[in-house]
Amino acid sequence: MYDAADVIAFRDNTSVKAGATSYNLNEQVVAALPDASVNAGDPINITKPVMIVSEGTGDALAPVSFAGTEFVYFISRGTSNFTVFSPFGTANVQLCYGSGFTSCFTNITVPKGGIGSFGDVANGVTVRILSNVSVLVYHGAGGSEPLF
Repeated sequence: MYDAADVIAFRDNTSVKAGATSYNLNEQVVAALPDASVNAGDPINITKPVMIVSEGTGDALAPVSFAGTEFVYFISRGTSNFTVFSPFGTANVQLCYGSGFTSCFTNITVPKGGIGSFGDVANGVTVRILSNVSVLVYHGAGGSEPLF
């Protein structure tokens, strides 16, 4: 970090650890991460939703991605696919849709450090992706649609 940053917790009992600095914050509590605590590219580990804002510029720190065990996504850009990366352990991943997410598209197993994918998910549905360990999920739209 080039300057200190403020961490704002959205939920009670939010753990934040960045370098040598750690906090347990309650909802709406703000704490500072000193500029000596985190270097560019260092992880900031959190247990619940937060916002992290640079004290110098006011810019929000945007992560590359969030690792988690549940993702919900509405598909509105043509046929879609999802790629799953499992950095922490072997993941059993399931993609479900429909009322109450009771219809499951498929199940895949992704080894630690491995990649798996779900493809050809139809437009106009909401999907829920569940995993037994934290994973990173990337969404890609099919055809000429942009990937994001």
